[in-house]
Amino acid sequence: MSSFGAVEKRNEGLPSTVSLRDIADVLIHEPFTLSRRTGAIEEEATVQTISAGETERFQSGRREKSSVESISLSDLESPEVLAIVRAWNKWRGFHGLPRREALQPRDLGHFAANASLVHVVDEGADYEFRIIGDAHLQAYGTNFTGLHMRDVISAAPKFGRLLKASYDLVRSTGRPYAFRGVVGYDAPDARFSWFETCYLPFGSGAAEVDYILNAASYTPRR
Repeated sequence: MSSFGAVEKRNEGLPSTVSLRDIADVLIHEPFTLSRRTGAIEEEATVQTISAGETERFQSGRREKSSVESISLSDLESPEVLAIVRAWNKWRGFHGLPRREALQPRDLGHFAANASLVHVVDEGADYEFRIIGDAHLQAYGTNFTGLHMRDVISAAPKFGRLLKASYDLVRSTGRPYAFRGVVGYDAPDARFSWFETCYLPFGSGAAEVDYILNAASYTPRR
């Protein structure tokens, strides 16, 4: 039996303020607008040899319109995201949520590059970006490390509000949420053609979320 229990069910019942269309906008379109607006462009990702599966994901991004779906943790495919979810499960043990102190980067190994961490400020009034892994920097070209959500909202209001709403969802429910999507021809500025991502809550109590870890994997667009 899975130790995730009820949270392994498909992500149903999203609040009306956070639709899948909104989440798709956050994950696919808006970050590239923000990247151009702030000028915080990192170096292009190094070209690497990709597998047959990644080739198919890349090609699908060329021929399909962008789309995103909510998935259960048991449906995750990416080795990077799965490794981080397994570490999160190890850290929480028999508790509802792991404590921030339990987070050990050595447990992630090289998959730490696929992780980012935000700190919940004033019960969700704001979020502070503590860690942004290299995979996120290469995918979006924007480094939020050390910034607060209010800074992002100020730079790109739509993107910032929707990004905050996605973190609010995890904070208010105390549940992990996962998504998978194709980034298609309608997002020509995107640096990746496929992604899988998962938001994982940390807390000091049974339901009080004070940190949120994001795990994500991207297939680069070439």
